[in-house]
Amino acid sequence: MKQDTQNQIDVAQLYQGILLDHSRSPRNFGLLTDAQQSVHGRHAKCGDEVTLHLIWSQNDLDPTLEKITFEGQGCAISQASASLMTELLRGKKKSQITNYHQAFKELLHADSSMQTTLSGEILALQSISQFPQRIPCAMLAWNALEQAIDRLHQTNTMK
Repeated sequence: MKQDTQNQIDVAQLYQGILLDHSRSPRNFGLLTDAQQSVHGRHAKCGDEVTLHLIWSQNDLDPTLEKITFEGQGCAISQASASLMTELLRGKKKSQITNYHQAFKELLHADSSMQTTLSGEILALQSISQFPQRIPCAMLAWNALEQAIDRLHQTNTMK
C-alpha cells in the first residue's frame, strides 16, 4: 500500500514537471507565415487565448496535418495543453486527429483508471480531470482545432 502511494506521488511529480516544462518552453510556438488556416480560441471567463496556424496536405481525401504552430497567452495549463497537442498531432491524418480529440475529451472527463488511445506526454494532462474548473483551460487549443477541422470540411465539401 505504501509503495502504491509513493508510485502515485512519483507519477504526479513527473506529470507536473512535463506541464511546467511545456508551459515555460512551449513547442511549436509562433506564427506560421505560410499557414493555410488560422483559428482563434478564447476562454471567456479567464481570458486565456490561443491562435492555431495550420498547413494541411492538399491532395488527399483524409488530409494530413503537415505543420501546426500556436500563439497565445494564459495559464500554464492552457499553454502546456496547446504545446502538447501540437507535438501529438503534427503529421497525423484528419481522421486520426478527430479520434485523438475525442480521446482527449474523455481523458479529461473520465475516471483516471480508464484506458485511453492516447499515450506519451499528453497523458500529463490527465491529472486535470481532478479539477473540473481547469478543464476548459486544457480544452482551449483542442476546441480551436475543432473549428479548423470544421472549416476544412466545409472547404472540401464546397469543391
